[in-house]
Amino acid sequence: MSWEEIRNDWLDELRQNDEALQRSVKKESAELTAKIKTNEYQIDSEIETDLETSAAVLKAEVKAIIKSAVVRTVNRATKKKSLRDPLISRLMKESVEKKYADGLNLSKRLWNWEQSQKKGLKKALAKGVKKGEQAEQLTYRMQRSIEKNRGLFARTSKEKIPKWLDQFQKQAKTVISSPEARADWNMTLKKVEGYLDGLAKKGTRYAGKDLYKQITQAVKEGNARLIDHTLNRWLYDKQLYSLRRIAYTESANAFHSAQIACTKDDDNVIGYAWRISKSHAKVDICDDWAAVDYGLGRGVWPKDKVPDSKPHPFCLCYLIPKTKQKL
Repeated sequence: MSWEEIRNDWLDELRQNDEALQRSVKKESAELTAKIKTNEYQIDSEIETDLETSAAVLKAEVKAIIKSAVVRTVNRATKKKSLRDPLISRLMKESVEKKYADGLNLSKRLWNWEQSQKKGLKKALAKGVKKGEQAEQLTYRMQRSIEKNRGLFARTSKEKIPKWLDQFQKQAKTVISSPEARADWNMTLKKVEGYLDGLAKKGTRYAGKDLYKQITQAVKEGNARLIDHTLNRWLYDKQLYSLRRIAYTESANAFHSAQIACTKDDDNVIGYAWRISKSHAKVDICDDWAAVDYGLGRGVWPKDKVPDSKPHPFCLCYLIPKTKQKL
């Protein structure tokens, strides 16, 4: 099996594992969201435990993806069975302990992700709940104003919006910040205009209460959407991106290290050609690596100079061992 075939085989498995990871994150996100909603958006000790349990499941899945890159590569590239297990064990230990330029190894990187995720979620939820409290205070003040100024409704129209309503609209927009909730709010404002048109004719407290009910509902639904959007952003979008970044990057590094480990003692291999991936979208350091010249051909790195890891996250560019016969 050629290294091109081994690489394509690993890449196919990585994509399958990536799809499985996305399903897992979606499942964990849905379960956590339901629990947090039931708990009225509060992060107590029980929810803390749920977050930790969920993180442990996802971290284990990421580590399994990295291990599969090592096992699959070594098993296909190493002919002697007696050499496979020791090599796999060594490479797995290195993949966990190896520190990169930022000073982090895999365990620390996953720990940082979990802590950042938890901290960000708590902060965002607290902000959403606070906005909900502001919305309730706002609608309460509006209700008091309606009761106090009932007579005003008999003399108003949409061209003369009461001052309290104008202020409420401005303040409500600061509470309703998600695009979806804003759309609901704008629809409510259109209804409000219709009510204001009719207020001059009705001139009753019931017209004011009707208006209050419509706007109150819009604010509550808007805030609920905002918090739901926050949960989805932190438990799915941000979580999935971070885990995919780690899984892709570390799996690619594991494949990279396995390639070198499986070929460095082969006297027939004199270097490694850096190949640009088809998914490579823009010019970066990878293009520089593919253009080096150490006298072995364009983009061919000698064994003692080949980089020991990928140059950036999500890098799918790769090495091809170059032999004496192929130079």
